[in-house]
Amino acid sequence: MDSLHNTSVPTSADDIWQPPPKFQDRRWVHLALFLATIATTTLSGVGHYLSFASDFGLRDVPLTTWQAIAHGLWYSGTILAILGCHELGHYFACRYYNIDASLPYFLPMVLIPTGTFGAFIRIREPIPSKRMLFDIGIAGPIAGFVVAVPALFIGLAMSRIVTAGAPLDGGV
Repeated sequence: MDSLHNTSVPTSADDIWQPPPKFQDRRWVHLALFLATIATTTLSGVGHYLSFASDFGLRDVPLTTWQAIAHGLWYSGTILAILGCHELGHYFACRYYNIDASLPYFLPMVLIPTGTFGAFIRIREPIPSKRMLFDIGIAGPIAGFVVAVPALFIGLAMSRIVTAGAPLDGGV
């Protein structure tokens, strides 16, 4: 008769359902994607640098592979700093409001000029208010802008001015 009245009532704290812990990520996935994106954006940066340094194929550029990679890392570091700060702006805003979100997923891509499809975070729970949604949404662009503006001025300071060739249509 005891078996008829035996209901499944939790008897300890371990038996009660608890939501999964927040901010648990498979960090190796994020790291692997980030390293692959560093490689693809560096490769893209090497291509951009070699095109510019050779006046777009008009002359040879005497660089070793390591020198070319070093020049490509300038591009890679800049684009990933802007992209990473943008996504981390969203991520840290989620952390501030205790909303479960993943670390940024960077998306490498070899065949496009930027070397990346971008990055994203995964927000794993609903955002409870419009104010939180606004704050989380605006945090990314502000963080990216804070990095992009100095990068712009540093890039302009490091640039060299080249003369334009003759117009192709023979006009003025």
